[in-house]
Amino acid sequence: MPKKSGTKRFHAIHSHGFVRVAACTPAVRVGDPGFNAAETLRLAHEGDVESCDLMLFPELGLSAYAIDDLFLQDALLARVEAEIADLAKASEKLAPVLIVGLIVGVGIGLLQALTQIQEATLVAAPKIVAIFVSLLIFLPLMGSLMSGFMRHIAARIAGL
Repeated sequence: MPKKSGTKRFHAIHSHGFVRVAACTPAVRVGDPGFNAAETLRLAHEGDVESCDLMLFPELGLSAYAIDDLFLQDALLARVEAEIADLAKASEKLAPVLIVGLIVGVGIGLLQALTQIQEATLVAAPKIVAIFVSLLIFLPLMGSLMSGFMRHIAARIAGL
């Protein structure tokens, strides 16, 4: 039986408003931002081949250090910043958006270090606030996408 012309478009995830997301776990070496950036770029190339739209990498994945060890490590931090710039340039022509969790990780880590000394229960507060703000920003978009998708499915079912 021959396929209908709209079948290929129906099976394309982007035609329904979906994106392909990858949560990445690159191999890392502690204190070796060059190696870690190369692994991140290698995974980015794999994601490009697999048609990923968004790729998430671990916080502090380029330094592979615990946040406590980064205090007063200016040389390492400078190298990580340089690797981020190189990574951004090397991935310009790749399709997926890469999110490397350095800045947020350092910011939250510093806040954790400051608050944990005074009150250990405050450590979760910044993360909870960040999640809440993200939900406030993105929940309307997610709701409208799901609503539109459900209307589209209902219309297709009604048309059978």
